[in-house]
Amino acid sequence: MLAGVSEAEPDRIWFGNGGCVEEHDDGTFAVFVRGELVGVFGAEDVASRDVLIAVVLQHEQRIREEVARAFRVSPATVGRAVTRFKSGGFRAVADYGRVAGRCAHRNSIGGWGSCSPRDWGLAAPIVRRHWRSLLVR
Repeated sequence: MLAGVSEAEPDRIWFGNGGCVEEHDDGTFAVFVRGELVGVFGAEDVASRDVLIAVVLQHEQRIREEVARAFRVSPATVGRAVTRFKSGGFRAVADYGRVAGRCAHRNSIGGWGSCSPRDWGLAAPIVRRHWRSLLVR
């Protein structure tokens, strides 16, 4: 070990039989099952986190509360990831928060988030008609 440099052991939370999630100093998390690295995700990378939750719960029936504690999320978040996986596979888990290629949240005047109409794949006349209908109300 170098003088003045400390080697910090990562923070591990265990789940099931031999699974753990390690939190590293740089804000990343590593998921291990039976000693093998399954994947790594960042603290703000929700899609990768949810896909890894689905991977971990796919092969064996583990207790969702243990997995939630290890991934530092609520049991409801784990349940939603599992439900999305069962309904549409890994793509449904990774694409959560988007509907048909556009943002899934609405802004204050009823439009779709901050996405541009080009992201929707709509022609300009259709978009103008949509915005006019919102303004007439």
